[in-house]
Parts: sequence; C-alpha cells; structure tokens
Amino acid sequence: MEIFTEAVNDYTRVLNIEPTNTHALYNRAISYDKISKLNEAIADFTKIIDLEPMNANAYLNRGCCFEKLQKVDLAYKDYEASLLIDKILENMEQQKGNEK
Repeated sequence: MEIFTEAVNDYTRVLNIEPTNTHALYNRAISYDKISKLNEAIADFTKIIDLEPMNANAYLNRGCCFEKLQKVDLAYKDYEASLLIDKILENMEQQKGNEK
C-alpha cells in the first residue's frame, strides 16, 4: 500500500503544477482507491468528468467507488453514463468508418 501512497504524493506534485492534467488526476484517483480513500478518489474522478464529460472510464471508476461506499443509486447512474458514452463513441467511430 505504501507504493500507492507514494503515487498519490507524486501525482499531487504534478497536479500542483498542472491542475488540469487528467492523466495525473486519473492515476491519483486510482491510487486513492487502492488505499481506500474513496471520497478523494471520487473527487478526482469528478474533476476529470468536469474536464472531459465523455470520459467513460472516469464514470465507471467513480461508480465503483460509490458502490464500495454503498451509494448504489449514484453508482448505478455512473455505470449507466459510462455505458451510454461507450455506445455514443462506438457509433461515432462506425460513422467515421462509413464515411471513408
């Protein structure tokens, strides 16, 4: 677990310099989840969603954190959003393929 605590510290340093770095936010959120700091993970996933509303992985992982906190209604909404975004992105890729 110590490695994830170190990772949180490293990603926090990156985010102090570049607060909108979604890769650092995502990795810090995953690290928070690994050390059971679920509210902090949720906060980071929420920031990612604010910056990238079509980020299905952020919704999916935030939903997992909500589920661990037994906030099933919120988890369900996030899982639904993740699936919907995946479907939308899949349809967009198919349309691009059809245009070629």
